[in-house]
Amino acid sequence: MAQKGDLLSVRQDIRVVDATIRDGGLCNDFRFDDKFIKALYNANVKAGVDYMEFGYKASKEIFNEEDFGKWKFCNDADIRKIVGDNKTPLKIAVMADVGRTDFKKDIIAKKDSPIDLIRVATY
Repeated sequence: MAQKGDLLSVRQDIRVVDATIRDGGLCNDFRFDDKFIKALYNANVKAGVDYMEFGYKASKEIFNEEDFGKWKFCNDADIRKIVGDNKTPLKIAVMADVGRTDFKKDIIAKKDSPIDLIRVATY
């Protein structure tokens, strides 16, 4: 494989994903308040991050909403409260686990959603 760059070169083919909410949510059951999420979103926009992963698209049929914060479920309306129409280069991402997401119910058409990317885990 050909070398694409060195330690100090800029790699246009690399994308940066901030998984603070999704990964950190495993430690606090996704209980982040909107003020924190909005501040992180603004910081990512300012820093030029390519993707911000908000959390999971978990099924409310499997996980009890009372046991987790809203970022375990990443409702499109909750994301839209943070990003509006997201008129920035930052792409919005969520994660979905096979067997823990109702893909027919929880994931809506792109034209109706602020989500740009869904990472799917198939453990």
